[in-house]
Amino acid sequence: MRVLLPLLAAIALAASACGGDTVALDPVAKAADTTSHQTSEHVEITASGTGADGTRLSMNGSGDFQNDPQLGEMTLSFASNSGAGTIREVLKDWRIYMTSSFFAGNLPDGKTWMSLDLKKATKSAGIDITSFSGQSPGQTLEQLEKSGNVVRVGGARIDGVATTHYRAVVDLSKVPNGDKIVKLTGVQYEPVEVWVARDGLVRRVHVAYSVPASGSVEMTMDYSRYGESVYVAVPDDSVTFDATGAAEKFLHR
Repeated sequence: MRVLLPLLAAIALAASACGGDTVALDPVAKAADTTSHQTSEHVEITASGTGADGTRLSMNGSGDFQNDPQLGEMTLSFASNSGAGTIREVLKDWRIYMTSSFFAGNLPDGKTWMSLDLKKATKSAGIDITSFSGQSPGQTLEQLEKSGNVVRVGGARIDGVATTHYRAVVDLSKVPNGDKIVKLTGVQYEPVEVWVARDGLVRRVHVAYSVPASGSVEMTMDYSRYGESVYVAVPDDSVTFDATGAAEKFLHR
């Protein structure tokens, strides 16, 4: 699973919020417009999670993503009470490629990467992932603008940059495919947090959610280096195992 894309989808579906003074959507709407015009961004991720069996997982990583067309890569390090390792991920359009030492012995001979067509896999379950999910922070804020309202929490400095902290209240009924996602996974979302700098660019997003069959995840994503060039080598088909079919079967269980 590519980490950034599903979690930004989760942000768009975040369903509750608390505290603060209610404000209009204008700050997020303006940030969505400003950020969505950026061609690329660098992201730093820290995350922690608990599996349904109680297993604890911590993760951190970084990557660079171009927004149109979608292209990027990320390297993640993770550790749990059952082991530790790294995973490298590459995104091209809606296909995600993943490679890790944990795949050794589980892929066909000669294959060192596993890939998944996210658009095709989710479409088979009656969900159009392109209508509610994007990897860029600008696309994320656009979803928040369409589906809810915003609470201003206060000010904060992110990597030395002055920002305004907002908390989003999202109406799931207004999110495309929102009801289907909840029915399919049973996912429950915590408040979504967004930090916007004075230049109108998003600098941090925080999301937390739980899935009854899988556990819970909490993740913070910091964005910087907007507009820099992104260079990515996409794995060749000769070394890639396409797991889209298996994903489609899983979604139809």
